[in-house]
Amino acid sequence: MKKPIVKKILIAVAILLVAALITSGVILILKNKNKLSDNEAEKILSELLPKAEKVNEIIWGEGLPVAEGQDGIIESVTGPQYRLVDSSCGYSNTEDIAKAVAEVYSTSYIENDLNKILFEGDTEDVRFMLYQRYKNNDDGNLIINIVQKENEYVGQNKIDPSTVKVTGVNFDEVYLSVEQTLFDGSTAEIKLTLVKEKSGWRLNDPTY
Repeated sequence: MKKPIVKKILIAVAILLVAALITSGVILILKNKNKLSDNEAEKILSELLPKAEKVNEIIWGEGLPVAEGQDGIIESVTGPQYRLVDSSCGYSNTEDIAKAVAEVYSTSYIENDLNKILFEGDTEDVRFMLYQRYKNNDDGNLIINIVQKENEYVGQNKIDPSTVKVTGVNFDEVYLSVEQTLFDGSTAEIKLTLVKEKSGWRLNDPTY
């Protein structure tokens, strides 16, 4: 092989290696651009968790209060039973609930999980009929399915933001380890993921 050809090959290989190194460096920078310190993660959790507690109660707990003068659960009726929500609670329609949820949880978690529980339901599997918990009636007022409640939801464990440790980062996601206090007083470690969205940091996991 002639030397000029060998030289061209070596130059081409060198260019490819440099390009690969630059690309790897750029990817590494992008993956770590949203890296948080433990203190920064603690501050974010301290802001999100109080909101999450309120939202969790709306989604999985007792739900929003029912307006006075309406029937309770009618045992002889199967399927969902909707009642008008008390307008003084601060939520007038499903849009109000969606806004509150979006201030806490990530778009992905909302679209893939929470919307089904809150507004869409899932009645394809007759063994596990899930009716939408909230909807607007014909007058545009908010109503709640009073028989819809997460059976395993008995309240919320307390997550302690001061114990948070950042365990990893991947582009717009930051992975956390944090302690929570259970109902019996014991503590357990849980994993949470924060997602950086245009509106700020949001939780990508349930927090109860």
